[in-house]
Parts: sequence; structure tokens; C-alpha cells
Amino acid sequence: MRRSRKNSTPYRTPVKAAHLRENPHTNFSYWAPGNNSVAIDTVADWVDDGDTTRKVWDLYRRTSPRGAGYDLGNFWRSPDDPELHVLRLDPWRIQVIRGRDLRSRIWTAEHAGERLSVGS
Repeated sequence: MRRSRKNSTPYRTPVKAAHLRENPHTNFSYWAPGNNSVAIDTVADWVDDGDTTRKVWDLYRRTSPRGAGYDLGNFWRSPDDPELHVLRLDPWRIQVIRGRDLRSRIWTAEHAGERLSVGS
């Protein structure tokens, strides 16, 4: 059975790797019906250690709410699959907009390079 690839998955292509090497600043956004949205400004870096990849694999499996996220096992054989690539995202600005009244909340890192811990 052929596995489909999600567009949002960070496959390390030569072009993408070169872009991030030259400028690691990235922006991600999500929109949901009702104009609820989130925009995240980050600094991105490829993660190459197995412990982190396994942690991400386990987080997806254990904590993705029903209907959100997906089981990485549907796309890769295991956390050790050489085609599974993980990006570390260090956010410096996150904006959440609630569509029904367009209220916005913005979080910013107080210091450049401040890191948020995943799963803690």
C-alpha cells in the first residue's frame, strides 16, 4: 500500500534544507471554520537525534486529540524510518484569533532564543 504524504510534513528536501540554512525564520498558520486562527513565528532547525524523534513519535501517538493530528505510523514505519524528518520550532511570537469576536491574544518570547518545552 502506498503511503500518502501530508503537505505540512517537513520532508528534508535539498531546497528546503538550503532555505532553512540561509534563513531559519519560519511562519506557520492554521485556520478553522468560524475564522478561528493561529499564526506562529519561529526559528526552525532540523533535529537529527533519535531520542527526540522517538519523543515526537510518542507525543503524536499519545496526545493527538481525535480529529486533530495523525498517527505518524500511518506514514512512516517507525521513529527510526530514515524518511521521517523532524523540525524543532522555537517560537518567538504566537497569535491566536477567536473568530466570533476577533479577539486576539499574542505571546512573545521575552528573550531571543527562549525555548518552550514540548510535553512538559
